[in-house]
Amino acid sequence: MRCPRDTLKSPWQQCFSLLDSEQYNYVRGRSWRLPRRGVLGRDRDGTLVAPALVDYVSWTERIAGFAGSEDLKAAQWTVLLTGKMSPRAKKEFEALGWTVREGIGS
Repeated sequence: MRCPRDTLKSPWQQCFSLLDSEQYNYVRGRSWRLPRRGVLGRDRDGTLVAPALVDYVSWTERIAGFAGSEDLKAAQWTVLLTGKMSPRAKKEFEALGWTVREGIGS
């Protein structure tokens, strides 16, 4: 039995595929402090896009620190999730000015 082709992709390749599927351009994210090094995209109006290969995001102290980081407040942000956010996490992200898109690529 063979694995589906997507399951053989590295997390980096999956992030690029997610951005490709949503027609975003890639940008280098080295000037932002993200919890881990990541892939970022930019949409047509300049909003920065952070793809997240996750099943579920809960509102935790670590997530709150990321979403409300001073480094990220200067730009408009969208988070693309392959899964879902808890109702509280979604409410908090949106209150901080983020656009949340769930179930991308599924």
